[in-house]
Amino acid sequence: MSGDDDLEELRWSAEGGCAEAQLHLALLYVEGVRVPMDLEEAAEWFQKAADQGCRLAQFNLGVMSFYGFGLDEDIELGLEWLLKSAAQDCESALCFLGEIYAAGDGVPEDRRKALEWYSKAAEYGSAEAQYQLGELNDEEFESGRRLRTAVGWYRLAAEQGLDKAQHCLGGLYEHGRGVVKDPNRAVDWYYKAAIQGFPPACYSLGLMYFHGNGVPRHRAIGAAWMSVGAACEDIPEFENEGIEAGAAMQQEMSEPEIAEAERMSLSLIARLAW
Repeated sequence: MSGDDDLEELRWSAEGGCAEAQLHLALLYVEGVRVPMDLEEAAEWFQKAADQGCRLAQFNLGVMSFYGFGLDEDIELGLEWLLKSAAQDCESALCFLGEIYAAGDGVPEDRRKALEWYSKAAEYGSAEAQYQLGELNDEEFESGRRLRTAVGWYRLAAEQGLDKAQHCLGGLYEHGRGVVKDPNRAVDWYYKAAIQGFPPACYSLGLMYFHGNGVPRHRAIGAAWMSVGAACEDIPEFENEGIEAGAAMQQEMSEPEIAEAERMSLSLIARLAW
């Protein structure tokens, strides 16, 4: 069966009232895959599926209403759909509600509600929610209990492979915050995040190698990883900081070390395939 035939079959099922088909068709219109991108058309199909109780459709319709994507902006209506989705334990809706209350985005900032929604998502194993709970507790690091709680949440998210949680956990081990200081474990967690292409972890891992902290000192390897981290165009402030630090460190390196670092960084960038 051709792709066109598949699309027609999906449309036929959606028009026949299949909520799952309506959801998938709406997502195609959101992404512009196999059909022209059309948020208004997407909203119509999300609406049909949401009316039948599809929690993912309710979540997407809620976000579109909340921000006015393909629909008139209506925060109250958006929240209504998000709450319906969350009531069906949709992790995406639970996390979104935690996010907007933590940031005060469209709703009054409310830390208690943010913790409540993130906690519900975390119960279902959401690594993002676990990470955000770590962040919220880390913000109150003056309290030792809070910081230990943050470590626990970061660890749960890191063990699921979430790169930013792995990087945070590495930082806690490097500096001995909430855990016994352990540079070796810091390197392990930095490496797990770095091989996923997470720029801050690449940079942190590079620093560990450059200074011989938790690993045998190797300035070329360190400079290579730092260069990879600084190459990320999505974080301009971080990129500028990395370039300045890299230039300063090159003054400590020999020409052969600099040449080796350049070869390594090109190899790493190709391997990570950003």
